[in-house]
Amino acid sequence: MAQQFLDLSRGSHELPIPIRIDPAQVQEIVWRNSQCANRHCSMVLFSREIAEELNEFFNAK
Repeated sequence: MAQQFLDLSRGSHELPIPIRIDPAQVQEIVWRNSQCANRHCSMVLFSREIAEELNEFFNAK
């Protein structure tokens, strides 16, 4: 912890770049993991698959 404090005081500690997801990426992930259940299109979402894709997206280095 002391080393991190010293790094911060010297300005040598860099904060991680936040990973962001844009609306087009969300749309693509949701559309890939959904389908219409009947002719009136009650949408079915596959939440496990969506969660897996989002976790993969945010864990990518």
